[in-house]
Amino acid sequence: MITFKNFQEKINIPTDLKLLLNEAIDNIKNDRDSQAFKIIRKCIKSLEIEYEEDQNNYDLIFGIGFCYSLLGEFQNSLKFLSKSIQVDKENLFYLLIRAELKLDNGFYQDSINDFSEYILKQKNKFKYLKHKKKCINLDSLNNRKTLYEFKNNQLRKETNYLFTRAFLGRGIAKRKFNDVLGAILDWSYAAENGNKIALDYIKKELIKNSLNLNNNEINKIKLKVKEEEKSYLFSDAIISYNLIIDFYTLLDNSEDDLRIYYYKRGLCKEIINDNQGALLDWTIAALKGDKNASTLLKEKRDNEKSFINRKKLYKNLDLKVNKFRIPIKDFDFIV
Repeated sequence: MITFKNFQEKINIPTDLKLLLNEAIDNIKNDRDSQAFKIIRKCIKSLEIEYEEDQNNYDLIFGIGFCYSLLGEFQNSLKFLSKSIQVDKENLFYLLIRAELKLDNGFYQDSINDFSEYILKQKNKFKYLKHKKKCINLDSLNNRKTLYEFKNNQLRKETNYLFTRAFLGRGIAKRKFNDVLGAILDWSYAAENGNKIALDYIKKELIKNSLNLNNNEINKIKLKVKEEEKSYLFSDAIISYNLIIDFYTLLDNSEDDLRIYYYKRGLCKEIINDNQGALLDWTIAALKGDKNASTLLKEKRDNEKSFINRKKLYKNLDLKVNKFRIPIKDFDFIV
């Protein structure tokens, strides 16, 4: 969840190092990891030199930790992020990033603790700022009103974004920790405040709750669908496959199961003459790696007559490559 954009906006390090890190990020995005890692290690050395000269700039310590996170070196990253928090306890951005680092590396309980500390401290900060705003002598701001309001709105948007991100992250950690109710409560706050990722998580939980299925019930439905197919109750079988597919769609690492059931549902749809639905299901199955679905789709394409008048095509089409005629019967016209 750590993003370079947030790092650039919130951290005060030399511009040339930001540019170097930007180059490293581009290399990572383009699968040039070895080149990116060389640049990042160079940045770490530069940041260490900068810190020796300016030990009051705690962003430099944080920057080293961020660089180690890009390298995937969790312990080193955690070491420097924790050090930056120790020396600058008022910088809540450090705490948020450490929470996200722990979440990304599977330390869910520790990340929950960090997210909770961030949320509590940020709430207290909001209360303080609200009180401070009431005490401001607005008469003294008349000449600076527009600028003040602009800066205030920008700060509020940025702070709200990070605050909702903390609720999103804590919700993910709670869900991984099997605290479903706690996760939903956190995501509901983030979703209400415009976080689309949190809304997606809420929708998934809503579907799970609506299905109200577990592995035992799914196994019963699998047995049921076999009986329906044997009894030629293909419409009923499709309904059963709908439930099975919905269930596996919500699970991680379920691609193998999904491709099989999309393929089988497609077979049932073809039997009841829902040819369009069958082709769509087989396409999804094929995209997920099902060879049977791929073979069926190829057969359907080979037999398709509606889009091409082959006799006319054979008569008018004369294909040549390097002066050698291509046998028309061996050319696959429909891709």
